[in-house]
Amino acid sequence: MRVAATVASALAILFFVRPAQAFDCLARATEHIENEDQEAATAAVKRGAREGDARCKFILGMWLLSGAQSPEDPETGLRWLKSAAKDGLPAAQSVLGLLYASGVGVERNDETAVRWYRAAAEYGDPLGQSALGLAAFLGVGIEEDRISAYQWTSLAAAQGDQKALTHLPTIENTLTPSELQQAKENVARFRPKERTGQRRPSTKQLLRVVGLNRAPGEIERFFGFGGADR
Repeated sequence: MRVAATVASALAILFFVRPAQAFDCLARATEHIENEDQEAATAAVKRGAREGDARCKFILGMWLLSGAQSPEDPETGLRWLKSAAKDGLPAAQSVLGLLYASGVGVERNDETAVRWYRAAAEYGDPLGQSALGLAAFLGVGIEEDRISAYQWTSLAAAQGDQKALTHLPTIENTLTPSELQQAKENVARFRPKERTGQRRPSTKQLLRVVGLNRAPGEIERFFGFGGADR
């Protein structure tokens, strides 16, 4: 009995839920997807979303917005995505920022996009960091700031974000030696925000469940827009 309880607690920590919560929508959905049972995966995600799991709110929102795994329902999908973003899920915050930047499902608003990018970036999310860095470099939705642009883009590139890796040399070439030094110092000082007692799956993990692999432009193609490359 003690061994079983220990295993249950370990699994709960692995999938970022409270040990007392018996149903883990993300684990169930992943299992069903691996078994190519999309109907069961969707049912698990819907249950988790209704029970308030931000991860499954995000996955369900993405599926409904795109029609990739569920009948397309952009209005409901956006509602679930916003709920996950407000719950503090960085993946949802980053994607919501992309939607506002491109006017997909919402009225385009670059300032709102940047607010969501920053929320995700401060939690260390590479998708949000990459988008925030590019916005700061171009001065879209935020005052142009090449030092800040380098900081966020460098942080995203260090996590393997392909867009950040592509843009970083261009941004670096616009900086003076003193600006570059300051930007690198900002990178070294950065510490992602954390909520006590809460761990989150990475955006890459969640996008994999959704059916994406964060290749350059893949999220944009998923929704049928190209606004993040502006």
